[in-house]
Amino acid sequence: MNTVRMILCGNVEDSRMNPSEKVGVVSVVFVSTEEEKIKNKLKKLQDKNPENFIWNTLLH
Repeated sequence: MNTVRMILCGNVEDSRMNPSEKVGVVSVVFVSTEEEKIKNKLKKLQDKNPENFIWNTLLH
């Protein structure tokens, strides 16, 4: 079975329900079974979006 890797992006936004509160938002931005593709895409995303927290994770 191939290992699936995901790149996730997280940031903090104002709450729509209560603007005085902040909420964390996490999005899946890229999925692949190829480790090299993940590394390349992760570097590009981190360079382009330094204000967001971007990381990769494994799915088993």
